[in-house]
Amino acid sequence: MTHRIALRIADIDQYRRLLMQFLVRFFNIDAFKLFHDSLLFLVMTGDGRAQFLPL
Repeated sequence: MTHRIALRIADIDQYRRLLMQFLVRFFNIDAFKLFHDSLLFLVMTGDGRAQFLPL
């Protein structure tokens, strides 16, 4: 049973990686720049500490 759970988790992780690769290639997004800019935005909003905005 735990083997099936581990396989399912690995499968979900693989699909997540494929989706990220597709988005980066399709929209020509630099993933590091996107990550850096979003972190910088979160840190700079408010009084200097990271505030996670609701979606």
